[in-house]
Amino acid sequence: MAEYSKLESSSASAKIALILSVIAVLVSAVGTCTSLQQTKIQREQKSASVWPHVQMQRLEKIEGQNLIYSLRLVNKGIGPALMGEIALKYNEELANPANFSDLLNERHPELDAKVVSYYFAGGTVLAPEEEVDLCVISIPFTEEKEELIYRVIREMRDAFCYCSVYRECWQVNYPANYTPGSACEQTIF
Repeated sequence: MAEYSKLESSSASAKIALILSVIAVLVSAVGTCTSLQQTKIQREQKSASVWPHVQMQRLEKIEGQNLIYSLRLVNKGIGPALMGEIALKYNEELANPANFSDLLNERHPELDAKVVSYYFAGGTVLAPEEEVDLCVISIPFTEEKEELIYRVIREMRDAFCYCSVYRECWQVNYPANYTPGSACEQTIF
């Protein structure tokens, strides 16, 4: 009888030890999962703390007898934007900001458009809230040319790519089509 009592006591101890071991493994697994989740959240917070958001603004105003049309890059995010390739396009032809008016005049000589100022932003850093006039064009404005001028403006396209300091990249094609990407080296159009 004493042997049976020892055997029963040993079996009960083994069951308790097994239950405690299973509980320890479960607690350890929960702790590991919690740690992994916290790491993921910290990584996302770190990335969001330097998130850029670059927009292309299209501005126009009449100055004297000229329509002044500007393409302006603005970083509305909270982190710097590493600017990649920037392209301007009209009638399926690409041009850089310095010679964009040449392309417009080639298609429509009556426009007599002139680039007043330009900025090659590709490869630069755009700080938060920084604004840069990428291309400013002056076009002599008359009632006869008004319809043509606004049609040409509507047909202009722009595209650019930018990255955060963590190399999260976005490609933007006018009108405001943001596409996440892996890098800014790809062809834009």
